[in-house]
Amino acid sequence: MTSLKDGSIVSFNVKKKNGRPILTQEFYSNGQLMGDFILDSNGNILGEAKYYYADGRIRSTGFWENGSKEGT
Repeated sequence: MTSLKDGSIVSFNVKKKNGRPILTQEFYSNGQLMGDFILDSNGNILGEAKYYYADGRIRSTGFWENGSKEGT
C-alpha cells in the first residue's frame, strides 16, 4: 500500500498466470478502481493502461510499449 499526498491509501491487486503478472490494479481508499494495466517482466507498463477519477469516470487511457507511452 502507498500513501498519497492527500493521505488516502491505495491498495494494489496483481493477478498472475504462470508466475507472470497479467493485470495490475490500483484502488482508491474508498475501494474505487484507480487504474489497471499490465506490467512486463521488467516492471514496465505494457499495452493499454486506464486511470479513473475517484467517482469512477475515466481520467485517461494510453498505450505503453518498452516502458514509454505511445501516441497521444
